Amino acid sequence: MALIYFGEEWDKNYNCSFYNYESRPIQQRLDIPLGSLYLVTFAFVWILYIPCVIAMCDRTLLKHSCYKLMLYLAILDLNTSIYVGFWAGFINVTGIHFCASRTVIFWIGCLNSVAWRAQSTATCLLAFNRCIDAYNKQWGKFLFHGYKTYFWMMLPILYGGTYMIIGCPGIFSPIYSSILYNPHAGYAEDHNNST
Repeated sequence: MALIYFGEEWDKNYNCSFYNYESRPIQQRLDIPLGSLYLVTFAFVWILYIPCVIAMCDRTLLKHSCYKLMLYLAILDLNTSIYVGFWAGFINVTGIHFCASRTVIFWIGCLNSVAWRAQSTATCLLAFNRCIDAYNKQWGKFLFHGYKTYFWMMLPILYGGTYMIIGCPGIFSPIYSSILYNPHAGYAEDHNNST
C-alpha cells in the first residue's frame, strides 16, 4: 500500500481525473437506512464488547494463554469494527466517494486491510492454541506458556503489517455498500484487473 501511494501506481490506478464522480447524483450514493444500521450495530457491538474486555483484564485470567489471546482478539475486533461498522456507516450516510478525499480514504482502506488480516490471523491463532491445549497440555505449555504467548501475538500484527507495505487496500464504495479493490467501481470498470 505504501508502495502504491509513493509509487507511480498511485497516479495510474487511483487517479480520478478521467471521470467526474459527481456525475452520479448524491442520492445514488446514499444509503441512509443501511448506513444507520451499520452505525447502530457498531455502537451495539462496542457497548457489549467493552464490559467483556474489562472482565478479561483480570490478572487471574491473564495467567492463561487463551485469555491473553482472547483479550488480544477482542482489541483487534474492536479495531476492525471501526472500519466495517463506523466507517462503512459514515460513508453510506454521507455518500462520500473515493475521489472526494483520495488520500484519507486510501489510508483508511489500508488500515482496514491491515486490521482485517491481523484479526483473521489472530482468530486462527486462538483456534490453534485451543486445539493444541485440548490435544496435549504439555505441547500447549511448551508453545504458549508465559511470555511465549506474546511472541505468537506478534505474528498477526506482522502479517497484517506487511499489507501496509505491499498490499492493495480495500476501498469502501458508497455505490455498492461494500469494500472493493477498484476505487472507481460504478464509474469506470477495471478491465485489466490492475487494482
